[in-house]
Amino acid sequence: MQEATSPRYRVISAGRPLGDFSNAQVREELSRRFKLNTEQLDRLLSRPTIIKQELDHSQAEKYLQALRSAGLDARLVEVQASSQAQPLPEQPTPSTKPAPESGQPHANPETEMLTTDQLESQFAEPIPRLPVSWTYKLGLMGVMVVSLIAPVIYFSLVLAVLAGLLWYLILLPGLLAKTHGAMATLFTVTFIPFICSVFLLFLARPLFIRFPPPRSLALERRKNRRLFQLVELMCERMGLPPVQEIRVDNEVNASMGPSKGLASLLQRKLTLTLGMPLVAGMTSRQLIGVIGHELGHFAQPVAMVSNYLINNVNFWMANRAFAEDPWDTRLANWHQKSPFAAINVMLWLTQMMIRLTRYLFKGMYYFNLWISRHMSRQMEYDADRYECWIAGSDAFAGTAERLHTLGFAGQHAHNINRRAWDDGKLLEDMPAAITQVADDFSDQDRSAIREHMEVRQTSVWDTHPADNDRVQHAESHRYPGSFRIDAPARALMPNFEALCRIVTIRDYTGFGIQDPKPYLAANHQVMAVSNARNAADNALDTYFNGAATKRFMQLDESLMEGLSLQEVVDEIRRKLPELSMLHDQFFKLLQRHSNQVYGLSYLEAGIAINPASFELPANDIRQVRDALANTRQEIERYRKNLKAIDRLFGQRMLLAIDAMPGESASQARKLFDSLRHFDQLTPACRITNAYS
Repeated sequence: MQEATSPRYRVISAGRPLGDFSNAQVREELSRRFKLNTEQLDRLLSRPTIIKQELDHSQAEKYLQALRSAGLDARLVEVQASSQAQPLPEQPTPSTKPAPESGQPHANPETEMLTTDQLESQFAEPIPRLPVSWTYKLGLMGVMVVSLIAPVIYFSLVLAVLAGLLWYLILLPGLLAKTHGAMATLFTVTFIPFICSVFLLFLARPLFIRFPPPRSLALERRKNRRLFQLVELMCERMGLPPVQEIRVDNEVNASMGPSKGLASLLQRKLTLTLGMPLVAGMTSRQLIGVIGHELGHFAQPVAMVSNYLINNVNFWMANRAFAEDPWDTRLANWHQKSPFAAINVMLWLTQMMIRLTRYLFKGMYYFNLWISRHMSRQMEYDADRYECWIAGSDAFAGTAERLHTLGFAGQHAHNINRRAWDDGKLLEDMPAAITQVADDFSDQDRSAIREHMEVRQTSVWDTHPADNDRVQHAESHRYPGSFRIDAPARALMPNFEALCRIVTIRDYTGFGIQDPKPYLAANHQVMAVSNARNAADNALDTYFNGAATKRFMQLDESLMEGLSLQEVVDEIRRKLPELSMLHDQFFKLLQRHSNQVYGLSYLEAGIAINPASFELPANDIRQVRDALANTRQEIERYRKNLKAIDRLFGQRMLLAIDAMPGESASQARKLFDSLRHFDQLTPACRITNAYS
């Protein structure tokens, strides 16, 4: 008779302090009781963390009580002993035994990682080549062939101009024999060769573009054997050659492409690039699904080659259609400074040829986009099927939402870092910061992300289908998935935190910071400063009803007689709708004034403009100056109306200061005076700037 299995338990940290405990208190207690280092404390207090597993109820309760007595919010999760144990990432394992009075530290816990056997068990069967229709294959081939029309036109144009220039140079001796006069000879020698040479240089520029080296970091196979074995196993099961290289960066994205251009694409030598925020913030099942999606793009050789060629052709067309070129600036400067009519004609003709060529490339670029976007979306659907086959159709929606959540969190984390840089500090671990921000999103934030995903619709120019379409497509296949392990994805990499810091430093170096190490600060320190600033900003916004402005630096010090603090507050509330309208109009006028000033500057320099683009009535300079004067008068009128309301806010501050106790009132008065006189520093700042 089989013995009944008893329930087993996991101890999980919620990643936050209990009740009235502060973050600092919990860190101090955990450090004192369990001898945890800073990195382990950061992990415990930044995200939900599995601390211990496979415990009986008595053992689990001891762990739980020890953690809660230290102020850490933790809970127990029951897991049946017969269920498959989920592998865990490297985590701190605090002991419930009290630390000895001698202060001798406990030994570090053993690292718990996903084993090779566990990974191979998830891919016991081959991943079949998922069928695609002949119309899909023919469509890809057709799009690729039609896309090649653009580069054919491009190279034909280059060859035509070059042939014309050579033909003219061959005829040049005969033309010079029939030419009389120094000016005519100079014109014959320079006119056509100059136009053709500049035009050729403009056309040939994309052929010599050198891209900067990637900021991504190539992983060493020896140190990341487990991840390489997993990806190579997936490639083997999908019938693909093994990837040549795995790189990591700080992008909330993953990609796969040829290691070295078209030649390596044809040889199927591929490089996989993983964003460390994905590894930090996803489960292993989600990340393996994303990798399966990228591999799926290359499961169809026709799709692989088509996608590469189409994207590169579109890049070339976009570069010549939209990118700024040094020759545009040179020709404009020469045209403006040249006193000779003949040279101006030559320059004008060259500019016209470049402009017409841009129109041609712009048309070809939009044509290529139009014919390739639909097939690009179909290729995403095709790759999604491989993701579902590997990770399961039921996991696709959750992965898509997690990707969006991490993407929004990445924007927030970079904003935090930019503000920290003003204080000479930088986040030391960007992937951990992004994950922490994502985990700290409120329910309202998460609802907004889901709503954004649901309402967005696929447009004709989109390379990727909308998420709601992709989720519906994925769930329609009902693939059960072969990889079902939901451990944190970081369990695939040893020394994960150290690798995150290395990638973060490389990122800063790529942004131009020569030696970022002296500026690195612990994430929790930078986050604490950011949270304090956000709280101060929110308090300021609440106090001023969203109307705080730099105009308060010109506040009046005098009090209006006979008004109490409550009366001033009531008057401000009554005027808030008017203030909102005045604000909107005032800033629209400021923008109009800026546009008109630019328009006047162009006209005074002799450059033709479209007056409507600069909110001007005409190209006549006199009318422009009149319009500018009228805008300034309107700005002053709105400024006076705003100042009357701003003075109410000043009265509110002064009355509030008078109601404070002595020392607080004195300090607040000094701050108010500093604020009121701050604008007087402007001349001094200008003088200092002139000598710096």
